[in-house]
Amino acid sequence: MGFVKYIATMLCLSPWLIQGQKITYPQDSTALVYVIQGHARASAAYFESGLPIKAQQIEAERAIERQHVVYTLTSDFFDALPVYFIHQEDVELLQKDVRKGLFLDASLQPQSDLVCQEKYILLAEIGPVYGSQLADPYHDGKTSTTTQTPQIQEAFVLNDIEGNQLHDLMPSFAAIRSISKKRLQDWSLFYEEGGYKVDSLIFQYPSNHLLFARPDKIEQADLAIERMRQGKLNECHPIAKAIIRLNASLAAYYNPTD
Repeated sequence: MGFVKYIATMLCLSPWLIQGQKITYPQDSTALVYVIQGHARASAAYFESGLPIKAQQIEAERAIERQHVVYTLTSDFFDALPVYFIHQEDVELLQKDVRKGLFLDASLQPQSDLVCQEKYILLAEIGPVYGSQLADPYHDGKTSTTTQTPQIQEAFVLNDIEGNQLHDLMPSFAAIRSISKKRLQDWSLFYEEGGYKVDSLIFQYPSNHLLFARPDKIEQADLAIERMRQGKLNECHPIAKAIIRLNASLAAYYNPTD
């Protein structure tokens, strides 16, 4: 490892090295489970208040957000941990150690035969990052209070199986920049008749363009993706960028001498 790369890796991992903490979520026995959130209360409230267009916009953005997350997590840009998908309403069963009949495929369709074999679970979501929250129910059960004001408004976040953010335990989040720029014009959206929830959506570009912030500006996707593999993420969609960065942090955490 070159000196510059070594220093960068040590700085990246310094919070865990200083505390002398061992790896509590081993790479070979930990799974990342991305939680598919239910319909937002905000969109329902707008619809019930007679603002269906605003409600539809919120639902569209959530549906598009899921597509960016699912594509990036199932691409070779994320390989730090095995990935599963689950509906929010099934998380309670997962917490009760049910490991079969809960999970979805990359199209978010139920897969009744899919079994999560890993011992440890990290729940992933997009949301705020709060300060001073630490929990480790699999080991010593230590918890601490959390701040009420988010340190980061939008991030790709890893939580323990009880939903507590990890922070100092391991790399557990990556901030998402400009998440409000959903680029609805890249999609064809269809809503339930007489309602606001998205029934289906169609991306107007090849699926690998889900990695890009401006898919309409990408002329040679293969070259753009190769630039991303080199760490050049300027063209990357904010959600994909956050997941790729977290993957790099996890890789450095689990393999600090590579």
